[in-house]
Amino acid sequence: MSSGGFLQRIGRSEAANGLTMISPTAIYAILLLAAPLVTVFVYSFMADGPAPVRSEVLQSQCRLVALNPALDLNCALVVDRLIGLRNIDSFVESSTAPDDAPNYFGHRYTDVQGLVWQELNLQALSQQPRFLSVSA
Repeated sequence: MSSGGFLQRIGRSEAANGLTMISPTAIYAILLLAAPLVTVFVYSFMADGPAPVRSEVLQSQCRLVALNPALDLNCALVVDRLIGLRNIDSFVESSTAPDDAPNYFGHRYTDVQGLVWQELNLQALSQQPRFLSVSA
């Protein structure tokens, strides 16, 4: 039997007829689902450009810091580097945030090495429209 006869026989089968009826609908549904996702993906590159490339060393230092569930916000912050938590007793000086600082800035603390640590009010930060916007 020749392959042309085999293909002709398959083309006339009930399965092939059913496939030709379903295929356009399935392709249309896939396009309806995929088009918005592709649009968002392309727009993210046009608006912000590609994400900054981190070296392997920087990537190994990155951490995810999850916000407290009491804030009713399911998210995590990507932090480039964690130095550690400090007890309030390990600081030698404290001052309030400058007047022009964002409202989510808390006190500024200085440790014995002279490093300045900025306190963040995560509840105030989590209410910022720019923080809540995925594209920010």
